[in-house]
Amino acid sequence: MRRLLLAYAVSSIASVGRADETLPPGPAFPTESAVVASDAPVTLSAAEQRLHDYLYFIYPQYVAALQDHIQLAQREVDVLAARVKAYRPFESFRQNSPTWTAEQDAQLALLAAEQRLRMLRRIDADLWIYHRANIARLTVGASCVQ
Repeated sequence: MRRLLLAYAVSSIASVGRADETLPPGPAFPTESAVVASDAPVTLSAAEQRLHDYLYFIYPQYVAALQDHIQLAQREVDVLAARVKAYRPFESFRQNSPTWTAEQDAQLALLAAEQRLRMLRRIDADLWIYHRANIARLTVGASCVQ
């Protein structure tokens, strides 16, 4: 990562120096040609690669999946709440109602869905703590390699 930034800084400094002078286009320093013209990919250490993967792939995918689960749980709560509400006209029959067991099942499913939704929202609220801890752990790993 630092090598890439160093190559960018060297090339930008060299181009700024050429803007003031009337030099033909080309590398200002002989070492710059090796940095800029080389088609070799910038190699990252394993720790830097893990940090990059976490920041740009793993964490965004996890956040998106968590939001999808929260949305699904919220929709499930809404549907089950509407289903339980639809059973209200039959509440006067109590256990003699033909829908009594279905109503009990719907209430239990609603309770489970509400608990799952609360759990997912707690995870979402605390996610920044784990994200910061992961960043710190991966950054320490990346800086120890340098």
